[in-house]
Amino acid sequence: MVNVIPAPLQRVIGLTGGVGMGKTTISHYLAATHQMPILDADLFAREAVELNSPILAEIVERYGASILQPDRSLDRARLAQIIFSSSAERLWVEQQIHPFVRDRLVSNLKSLAAQG
Repeated sequence: MVNVIPAPLQRVIGLTGGVGMGKTTISHYLAATHQMPILDADLFAREAVELNSPILAEIVERYGASILQPDRSLDRARLAQIIFSSSAERLWVEQQIHPFVRDRLVSNLKSLAAQG
């Protein structure tokens, strides 16, 4: 008879909450104390609209160049004014950014699983 030791359980922990709720603090704790990899959807969302990204181009096409800072990066404050005053516009922007974020999360999770 052969004893097989099962692999440790793989867990994915999702941290949610509003602004100032401590998500970053908990993420830093988990990374530092338990050496857990952190996949941050906020960082992926920022990556989605980096300078010269296709998603930023779509946003500029919809709202015009006034949505850009002088360095051609996204003016987040201006975009916030638009999307927080119209649920339809918020939904449109989410439909541009969320698939990118989801793809980045899935690809990173797969990569981490392959590493063991």
